[in-house]
Amino acid sequence: MPIEITGQTPPHTGTAGEGGSVRAIPIGTAGGAKAGAGKETAGTDTLSLTGAGALMQKLDAAIAATPEVDMERVNRIKQAIDDGSYEINPARVAEKMLAFESMLQSRGF
Repeated sequence: MPIEITGQTPPHTGTAGEGGSVRAIPIGTAGGAKAGAGKETAGTDTLSLTGAGALMQKLDAAIAATPEVDMERVNRIKQAIDDGSYEINPARVAEKMLAFESMLQSRGF
């Protein structure tokens, strides 16, 4: 994702995985603190987002809007516990713990 802080919008080269547009957002000045808040002038810092950068922003927003807890699954498990049908598989729990420990060790923790 090209970023240029010279006040000029870089030409889009169209690399793989990027959309065909580049947005230049004025930053670093009171008048350009918000995108489109004022006219871009010479010497104004800009942040240019390629199609891939804009897509990353959309994906980040979608992830942020996704709930961290699957309440439907939580409710199913609660119901299974309440009615006595919830079963714990000790071998599966042990496998998951070992896999987690292995992942931590491979990352140096």
